[in-house]
Amino acid sequence: MLQVAAELHCHTRFSDGWASPQACIRQAQRKGLHVLAITDHDTAAGGLPYWQSPLQDGVLVIPGEEISTDIGHVLAYFVRETIPPGPFETVIQTVREQGGLAFLVHPYQIPLGNHWRKKQIFKATPKQLGLLDGIEIINGHNRAMANQLAVRLAQEGSYTAIAGSDAHLPLEIGNVRCLLEIPEFSYAAVRQALTGKDQIRPQRRRWNAYGIYLLIGVLNKLQKRRYVWKSE
Repeated sequence: MLQVAAELHCHTRFSDGWASPQACIRQAQRKGLHVLAITDHDTAAGGLPYWQSPLQDGVLVIPGEEISTDIGHVLAYFVRETIPPGPFETVIQTVREQGGLAFLVHPYQIPLGNHWRKKQIFKATPKQLGLLDGIEIINGHNRAMANQLAVRLAQEGSYTAIAGSDAHLPLEIGNVRCLLEIPEFSYAAVRQALTGKDQIRPQRRRWNAYGIYLLIGVLNKLQKRRYVWKSE
């Protein structure tokens, strides 16, 4: 078996990241990563070309997307085309039709000032959680409390757990990684590892990137970018 390091949550210039996919791949290689999932907000365009040539500079690139739904964001891996934002069940069905995997990402992302606003944080029902392949329990941008709640959720529900940096800047890539046990270096092997609890080990984040989360939020507001879905 091979043990490989994976970055499973990375944004590029195709959404609100600050680097091209190729620059992110080079950074992943420099950080000693073997797998990089490109997961831009509401578009798979940044990762789709790598279906034709997945191995780049020794890094296996997974085409993915972070999709906005009515209960939060879903990380989809191995997608074949962009999946539009929409109701959670519709998004999951489309992921399945494309042969992809689906994980609920940063399920307890707590907005700044929520102590006063009392905004509902966690919206998923047990039935909805059962439609997923797993949950992201450690996110580089989350406050510590949010990650702790996600860890507890995965443990109590026995869900497969993943982790990711939520990288928007190249320097964040590899801050939060997963170790995968795979028999060979291929899409099929990585996919199998992501669906089995015994083959994936989320690692602690190396540093807290909550400040970058706030910066990206301000920039998105100034540029009028909103990665949410609401019914008409």
